[in-house]
Amino acid sequence: MQYLVNHSTYHRGQIALMMRQLGAKPVTTDFPLFLIEGRGKR
Repeated sequence: MQYLVNHSTYHRGQIALMMRQLGAKPVTTDFPLFLIEGRGKR
């Protein structure tokens, strides 16, 4: 189970890196921070 969590983290990091290289600012990929910032509200 831990592998699945870490594996998805790896891919989110890779996508964020590619976005930065293209000049974009990726959104937060840390779920608790995502909730604290209020982006999880509907």
